[in-house]
Amino acid sequence: MNSSKIVSFALLLSALLICFSCGNSIPQISGVNSQQNYLISPETGEISFYTNLYINADDKDGIEDLLNLYLLSDNDELLWRSYSEDWVIREQNGIEWRGIEKLVLAENNVFSPGTYRLILKDRAGEQVNDEIIIRPVSQDLDADMFPKLSASDDNPITLVLESPYQYSIISFYDKSGELLQAYRATEGSIVIRDLPHGDDVSRKYQSVYVSAYNDSIGAAFMAGPYLKGSF
Repeated sequence: MNSSKIVSFALLLSALLICFSCGNSIPQISGVNSQQNYLISPETGEISFYTNLYINADDKDGIEDLLNLYLLSDNDELLWRSYSEDWVIREQNGIEWRGIEKLVLAENNVFSPGTYRLILKDRAGEQVNDEIIIRPVSQDLDADMFPKLSASDDNPITLVLESPYQYSIISFYDKSGELLQAYRATEGSIVIRDLPHGDDVSRKYQSVYVSAYNDSIGAAFMAGPYLKGSF
């Protein structure tokens, strides 16, 4: 074998070794963001529950190598599996969070309090573990625990916020369900067109939600959707 063939074989072998080592990289979870949410319907007064779960994750083989995110409750013997193509991706302060926007139980049941295991797997079968803690609901839910909106005038469109919390978040969505803008607000009247980008929002929005975080329970309390022209 001549020297050129030896060099070529050595380069090929090195490339294959690098490829195999990259293909077995373990995924990483740099952060976990989960929240319990209680949602009341302004129309019916029905209260529903869901959890959202996001992770800040990476894989040296490429973010596209991530495949499944599992949530497990050992006490209740329950398992949820999600696929990467179904994850919602959100960016906050330059950080990408990907995961499940609405994780619900059958018959509108709430998640049992306790520690839940997270397992993130990639396409090579490598995995990394983490956990979240879901706190118990310490009291019966009541409509007075939720912020609420009403409308006072059609021109200009004015919302009236009533809330037991110091601050609430009012979120405006377009007809396709995409978020237009979200604003931090206190109790009182809010003229939409006076808000930042308010003229654009007042033209495009079709539904509104209002939410606030209850520190004593460890959950967000939300009301909506309020449909444009119907409240």
